[in-house]
Amino acid sequence: MATAAIQVPPSNKILPGSRLLATVPYPQVTESTLPTDPGKVASDWITSFNRLINHGDSAFSSLFLKESCWRDLLCLTWDFHTLQGPEEIAASIGHFAKECRIKCINLDTSSDHKKPKIASADFAGNMKAVQAFLEVETDVGKGKGLVRLLPDSEDGQRWKAFTLLTTLQELKGYEESTNRRRPTGVESDLDNGRRNWKDLRIAEENFEGDREPVVLILGIVDLPVRDGNRELTLLNRRCGTSGSELGCTTEAARSGHLNHRPKSSRWRQLAKSIPPTSAS
Repeated sequence: MATAAIQVPPSNKILPGSRLLATVPYPQVTESTLPTDPGKVASDWITSFNRLINHGDSAFSSLFLKESCWRDLLCLTWDFHTLQGPEEIAASIGHFAKECRIKCINLDTSSDHKKPKIASADFAGNMKAVQAFLEVETDVGKGKGLVRLLPDSEDGQRWKAFTLLTTLQELKGYEESTNRRRPTGVESDLDNGRRNWKDLRIAEENFEGDREPVVLILGIVDLPVRDGNRELTLLNRRCGTSGSELGCTTEAARSGHLNHRPKSSRWRQLAKSIPPTSAS
């Protein structure tokens, strides 16, 4: 008799570099233990992290709670890692000592909501922690991260990592052409041999001027329209109807009628902004 295939819930599917983590109880945190200066707590932890990460020191485990988890995406090595518990984390850092690429981490203070603050550390919002967004520096690129810190009641209320995420975002020397690095196209009629941005794009696609592909990627999947333009930038090729022919002036890139919907950071700028003239 045929049996129906068992459907595995997405939450239980093991992806590359992932595993099912052991269930652990949440640490007990009271309101009285929360700091008045989350920034100092985060800065002190980061200072200790940077001091110990490059030495493979066994003391590195003292930065993490016994219930801790570290999810890393390509910042430690060219692989995904899910590490649980201070012993495993310290052992892995010691194992990766010669190839560990993380050089340092720093606080990401690029916006107010990323600055260290008191935030929920569980789904129900019952447990509060010091949350800080991170900037990660590796020997090959830069990344982002997030850490949630809790006091360790078994170690004199010392603040330690409960969860840590590190993820590589870009490679040095191969940064995405976004924001201020976007191509500007023709800035005047005399520039670039009077070739507009579309002509330049066609020249790129045809590898004119003795240009050669840097990377050949096989097996790319179809992407939503909103992501196609990013892949076009990364792969230097057209990926379906991805809006690759969109462009905007510098002024349009910096402002718009929908202030809560910023313009794409990857749209090509078609012209320099013209400063307003003063009234005569």
